[in-house]
Amino acid sequence: MPKYKMIACDLDGTLFGSDSVLSKENNKAIKEIVNKGIPFVPCTGRTLSEFREVAEHPDVRYIIYSAGAAIMDKQTGERIQNSLSNEMKANILDILSHFDCFPFIHADGKCYVDRELDGMGKKYNLNDILCCSAALAISIDNFNDFFMETEAEYFSVFFKSSEDHKKCREMLMQDESILMAEPWPLNIEIFNKKAGKDSALRILAKKLGIDMSEVISIGDSDNDIAALEAAGLGIAVSNGTDAIKEIADEIACSNDEHIAEYVLKKYF
Repeated sequence: MPKYKMIACDLDGTLFGSDSVLSKENNKAIKEIVNKGIPFVPCTGRTLSEFREVAEHPDVRYIIYSAGAAIMDKQTGERIQNSLSNEMKANILDILSHFDCFPFIHADGKCYVDRELDGMGKKYNLNDILCCSAALAISIDNFNDFFMETEAEYFSVFFKSSEDHKKCREMLMQDESILMAEPWPLNIEIFNKKAGKDSALRILAKKLGIDMSEVISIGDSDNDIAALEAAGLGIAVSNGTDAIKEIADEIACSNDEHIAEYVLKKYF
């Protein structure tokens, strides 16, 4: 039996190359890994609707998405969610009312944006990938009301200035019921403290009867750190941040050199 029994892999900057595409080498490697009885689990901040190429991959059964706020078993349709509570949402909206910002709601596997901010992503430091996500998101009138009424998996917000970003983060830190991550410049992701990629990874591993020492976790950014630390083997891609490379057990190839293929050849 192989030492490792599950692989959890971030998408942007990790499984996807610089062109944001799943390479044929990684596609083939995922199939071979799963054929060996090893679940290959996408572990991403994206919603289900934002990575269909992988979410609908015939060899992918389990998916951790929305920054760990949701886990899905494609075969049974079961979903495990740790959404933001109404109290958390009310506090988030109150704090954000003090800042000029661009918010996203992630709910029900979809992404939603305020209709009043349509096409304004560049003004809020969204890169090309995020502007594309914003363009594909569902535009909502009465954005705050929708946020309060929906079962939000997590909330992502972008700022025009580093000063606003810093002040907002300091205010949010006073709420001990939430966790935050900053995978992009001038960005804060906000989710239930019970969520997070590491928490979701533990929940899924327990469900499958797999010890965390038998899990490989792969990532590139600071919001992957907890998941790498929780796993038996934490691998950072070479294009990752300094912070994640510092805590990783191993620094592997870059995201343009087919990380799934790398792990298959080295460990299986």
